[in-house]
Amino acid sequence: MSPRRVTILVAEGRHPVSGRSRRAPLDARAAELALQCTERCPDMDMEVVHAGSPIAPFLEDYLGMGLKKVTVLHTGANEDPIPALQSYLKASDPDLIMCGDHSNDGYASGLVPYLLAEALQRPIVSSIEDIIDLGASIKIRQALERGLRREMVISAPCILTVGFAGPPPRLPAPGKAKAGKVTAREGDWEQKSNAVLGRRGPAAAIVKQLDAIDPNASAEERLAAITSAGSGGGEVLNSTPQEAAELILSEIQKTKVTL
Repeated sequence: MSPRRVTILVAEGRHPVSGRSRRAPLDARAAELALQCTERCPDMDMEVVHAGSPIAPFLEDYLGMGLKKVTVLHTGANEDPIPALQSYLKASDPDLIMCGDHSNDGYASGLVPYLLAEALQRPIVSSIEDIIDLGASIKIRQALERGLRREMVISAPCILTVGFAGPPPRLPAPGKAKAGKVTAREGDWEQKSNAVLGRRGPAAAIVKQLDAIDPNASAEERLAAITSAGSGGGEVLNSTPQEAAELILSEIQKTKVTL
């Protein structure tokens, strides 16, 4: 059997406090797992790919792990990376694509591997802890909730994402970072992509959760908390509890809310 060809997708991360650019923690765990696989399988062909700027300083963090080269698909700062990644991966057709479960914290973080799985028509398995075997079939260990683990066999080609159960990444070494190199590739990614995945536009407003009402409060206190002006609008009722209850029931029936 020919050596496995593995592509690691890496992205930029942001420090949660300072906002400083750095390697993405889970992408770094995916790179660490791949490096450990190369130690067990020296003939494994590994490539590291990033869609973005070839002069991004955080790329040195990945090179400092001992990665010899990072291939950068040159895209603009605000461009969607999916067309570039889809076009490149479709042409290179690696046996295994790996990345972190998500690059940053946020509502949209973690969509890239699933969009690629849809575009490339590949199965995807998330929250990988370890790759046990890279033989004819790929044997992996998946981390589940409550500390449970599950071993499974998946056929190539496929996509694996690594979670926090994956191996902690080694610290970057400046000497290794200088020894590695970044190779930029240009391309008309939008025209080469045949799929239009997702929808771009302004983010929807986040619905604010109502303040919790004390469950030990009396019925009158709970009613006052719901109908108070500070709860986000509405009408302040100056009536008896019976009249207020009838008015609230009438409003509920108008909105067809099922109790």
